[in-house]
Amino acid sequence: MYNEPFYYLKLKLFEMEDLNTSQNKQPNKKNYNTEKLIECITLLSSEVCFLQNKSGEITDIISDNSFTDALKTCLKNNVFFEDDEIQKRFAKNVVHTLNKNTATTFKTQLIIKGKPKNMEVKQTPYSENLVLTVINDVTPQALLKENLTLSAEQAEKEKTLKAKFISEMSQEVRTPMNAVLGYAHLLGKHNHDAKEKEELLNQIISSARNITLLIDDLVNTTLIVNNQISIICNDFNINVILNNLKSFYSKKIEMVYNNQINIVVEEIEEDKALVYIDSGRIEQILRYILSLAIIKTVPGDIIFGASINNENELKFYTTFFASDFPDDIIDNINDSIDFAIEILDTALGKEFMGLKIANGLVNLMDGKIDIRKTSKGKVTIWFNIPIPKGKLASHSPDIGNEYIWKNKVILIAEDEQENTLLFQELFKDTDAHLIFAETGEQIIDLFETLSHIDLILLDIKLPVMNGDDVARYIRGAGSNIPLIAQTAYSYPSTKESLLEAGFNEYFCKPINVRDLMETMNKYLLE
Repeated sequence: MYNEPFYYLKLKLFEMEDLNTSQNKQPNKKNYNTEKLIECITLLSSEVCFLQNKSGEITDIISDNSFTDALKTCLKNNVFFEDDEIQKRFAKNVVHTLNKNTATTFKTQLIIKGKPKNMEVKQTPYSENLVLTVINDVTPQALLKENLTLSAEQAEKEKTLKAKFISEMSQEVRTPMNAVLGYAHLLGKHNHDAKEKEELLNQIISSARNITLLIDDLVNTTLIVNNQISIICNDFNINVILNNLKSFYSKKIEMVYNNQINIVVEEIEEDKALVYIDSGRIEQILRYILSLAIIKTVPGDIIFGASINNENELKFYTTFFASDFPDDIIDNINDSIDFAIEILDTALGKEFMGLKIANGLVNLMDGKIDIRKTSKGKVTIWFNIPIPKGKLASHSPDIGNEYIWKNKVILIAEDEQENTLLFQELFKDTDAHLIFAETGEQIIDLFETLSHIDLILLDIKLPVMNGDDVARYIRGAGSNIPLIAQTAYSYPSTKESLLEAGFNEYFCKPINVRDLMETMNKYLLE
């Protein structure tokens, strides 16, 4: 802001002058005390003050500060402005100020030391032939106003995109939900043979998985837009991620594409395969990219793999041939500036939503996605992730598919009857001794009563006492019993808070049964 007290004090001083010589003063003859006072004020002021004649020429520069020195670069011979247009503007306002005998204000822009500066100019009659001009630099206020305008436009754009995004995602969720309800109705309506039941169940399971994936997309989009993604690193073997993805998508290709597409993995060197990264995020990014590659590829090979460059960056790449891969989406990803907002834009097609989420995740991990397409339709999508320094873990052995936990005591906290029946069915062939509880308090009672417990599987949302409070109580008692959490909360911060509470492992519902069984097996056979 310009220096208000100094400016208005100057006006008062000028009012004291008899500009009309009504007190027999001669024009341009100034009172000595008044001039001294003006000189003191201008020395203290951060503004530039000078006198101009009727032609707009500067006759005297009164102020003496750094701003005054900077402004002198705009002057010619120290008496008028280099820029003819600006000189004419000042001269015109001088004439207007003297003729009307009143203060005037206008704004202009000067180039000072090669940089544009927004100036507020105040001109006040000083005598019959002179005007006192006070210039104040209002560039910060102008920039703030411009930024506020841009922010308002950005907020309006974001609001529009969010409304459209939510509407379209609502339609996307309804489609598989309709299939679930429809197939469930058919399953209960008629008598079906075993093969028909299996087909209907597979359709229900497939549609339910699609709903889960859509919900994950919604959650991830929300987290990226609001910059709430947490990166939780752990030691992990990259080749395990690559081969798990190959196994998963190979089964999908066999069912849907009749093996016309082949997944080829190029593993990283074994001595470099174990790295300290957020393996969950890496797998999530690769799933989005591979899913898009399978949709867009022509029959043939999809090659994906990883390598480590000399800059300690982990590089992942996916290559395939596509008959239709729009240049617009390539430009959108490669030139992305505000990826958090662009993720909401579905104008290029919802099939690319996963790629945009992947782009957002890579950016938040300090990496970058690049896409290249050749004239022959070959598409390569790759991304680099810097590897944080960490202690490498040892390779874990292959656990296998059989789980025998004879004489092992597993305490399970679950208040939903359906899930209790599910766990009973899952663990019935393991020979483990299962004990169920419905509340957190019951778990505490059993923990203090039973002489031996090998593992506790805890739901987080429980009546009376939550699972994380139970975990803190058990750890507070000095126990090292393996604690595995299961919860419907999928926010990245949830995992971090549960690990801090004392859990060894964390599973988000719907739980991958094989991963759960192998994790439990690891702790029960230690």
